[in-house]
Amino acid sequence: MYEALTQIPTFASAHFVASNALHVTFTVPDHVRNVKKTASQSIVFTDSDVTLSTPQDVGDELSFVYSPSRKRRAVLREVKNGVKPKRFVEIWNKGTLEASIEVTEEHGAFYTDEFVASLTFSPSETSLLYVAEGNPPTPTDEDPYIKFRYTPQFGEGLSGKRRPTIFVFAWKNGSGEPQKALSSISIDSKALFGQVIFSPKGDSLYATGYEYTSDHRLLGIKYCFNRPSGIWELTPEPSSLSLDSLLKEESNVIKCTGKKLTPSYLSCRSPRIFTHNEKTTLLWFSHPSGGPHAATSLLYSLDITSGTDPKKITSPLVDSVSKPDQGAFPGLYPDPNLSASSTLQLDSSSSSPYVITHSIWGSRTTVLLISTVDGTVKNLTPEDGNLYSWKVFNTDGHKRVLCSRSTPISPNELVLGEFDDKGEVSWRVLYNPAIPSQ
Repeated sequence: MYEALTQIPTFASAHFVASNALHVTFTVPDHVRNVKKTASQSIVFTDSDVTLSTPQDVGDELSFVYSPSRKRRAVLREVKNGVKPKRFVEIWNKGTLEASIEVTEEHGAFYTDEFVASLTFSPSETSLLYVAEGNPPTPTDEDPYIKFRYTPQFGEGLSGKRRPTIFVFAWKNGSGEPQKALSSISIDSKALFGQVIFSPKGDSLYATGYEYTSDHRLLGIKYCFNRPSGIWELTPEPSSLSLDSLLKEESNVIKCTGKKLTPSYLSCRSPRIFTHNEKTTLLWFSHPSGGPHAATSLLYSLDITSGTDPKKITSPLVDSVSKPDQGAFPGLYPDPNLSASSTLQLDSSSSSPYVITHSIWGSRTTVLLISTVDGTVKNLTPEDGNLYSWKVFNTDGHKRVLCSRSTPISPNELVLGEFDDKGEVSWRVLYNPAIPSQ
């Protein structure tokens, strides 16, 4: 019975790949090999039926992401090969391997965690950002001992992660020889950068910057949201991120100027961008620096349509709640990141989008809908006696959201939420694992 119960899958991700098709991944233990496997599955649904494909072991895939058009899929792959594994970056286009590059010698391990990692397409879908461990510095005549000098790491759960480096993989397929190039981002700052995303035009980047203390210590960041960190704008030289520049042989290092947007009294993470009616807004989570490790999160927003002005950052969109009333919103207690696709457009095209996320509320997690205009928070999964805890995976950008939910006595279910024109949501279970009989 133990093995039967533990082999019930736990959903890890879910993505829309078409209007009625999903790609999901889940984990399940393999008691024979004593390992935890990750498998993927396709789900196609109609108004009256749900069809599931046969699960496939993802094998050596470490991470993946879909492009904005959902036509392409990027994969970070690590293949075991004796003592030293081989690493590859792959771009798939509708089942065809469009581009692939081996990066084993270019850097160390890929970052796939929730705190530093990043994997995102450019708006043009011709380049890909990701974060990996930079190679140790090479000794020089001026500093022959540099490779032996102590470098702090990110702490518990991120052991050995010391030099997060942003890389850009660019490719071009045409009538001639396919072109591809890998570049690294060099930033004029001592901060360590991760959670990086492209700007809507693809000509600059936004990232979370983790900072050293005054005595050059790097405090552990796993679920410690009070560490010195901020949201930064990374600006390269003009056209450095264009496809032609990236494919040039001399473009293996892109120099960027770093500009910190957030004040030092806030610890910030998870930058996200959405554009609506020609207005571009940057969102992120914040905590008071140096306060409790996992205090209430604050959700901030900044209009970056015509440039980034830190002076425009005033009060948060969603503030902390000191003394919530009985059953009222207690404040934000979300995961380290907003989902990659975390906005919904519920009404007419003229109305502003909403942010959707899950957050701890009492003894469980619930799904929250947040207005980007005034920060109004609506609980989409109020307590109904079932004690479900929810997790938001992704949205289709319009009126649908994918979640998982479970209780202490029921396994993970995959749930589709659909909003009507009045902003009311209806939930539909797409996949409900069968509990084995006694």
